[in-house]
Amino acid sequence: MSRTFMKGIVAAIIIVVANVGLFLFNKTFTHTFWISYAFMMMAALITAYVGVIHVNKKQILHAYEISAVTGFYFVVAFIAGLLSIKVLWLIPARAFFLQFVIFALYLVAYLVVSMHGSHVNEQQATRTTDLMNFKYILDNMKSAASKMEYSHPQRKMVMHAYDSLASGQVASSEQVFDIENSITEAIEELKTAISGKDEEKVEKLCKRIEELSDERKSKLTARRPF
Repeated sequence: MSRTFMKGIVAAIIIVVANVGLFLFNKTFTHTFWISYAFMMMAALITAYVGVIHVNKKQILHAYEISAVTGFYFVVAFIAGLLSIKVLWLIPARAFFLQFVIFALYLVAYLVVSMHGSHVNEQQATRTTDLMNFKYILDNMKSAASKMEYSHPQRKMVMHAYDSLASGQVASSEQVFDIENSITEAIEELKTAISGKDEEKVEKLCKRIEELSDERKSKLTARRPF
């Protein structure tokens, strides 16, 4: 039996018990009662949906915060409903206004938490893309080095260029995209030069890659001085 199914059973039992309690202990079914009942059941169903289905659909950042906000809304809406039935039973308009304000505040809180979670998701996706792009550059450089025999005198030069790239930070930015493209192009040319055994061009391209790597580091450091 899945955890989601168990949560669903518990939520259904709580809603049924709440309904039985409301109708069993209430003797006057005024307009205030039905207004409060409608908002209380809406809060219960929203809480059940969020707790059982929504936060389990996919990896949602701040799932606990969303659940906590929704759970708090349910408690406040339920208490406000019970108080309205007892205190505002002759003033249904105020009961409606009270529940509507509580619901509106919940929506605002839910949207704030969700939007913050989406923003963090976007930042993580960007960081993941940056990581993949830079890993591709490093893997490409490693592939170029593998084309050269270990005993080759220029292999140390190629590995020095690789180390220069590997020592840079993974996180990227728009300021260095052109540099990274130039590094990728230089590595492709280096592969061709190694295959063609053009030692002069290999030396030139290794120096070029190191210069571009230093330029990339400099720009990224200037962007984050602290």
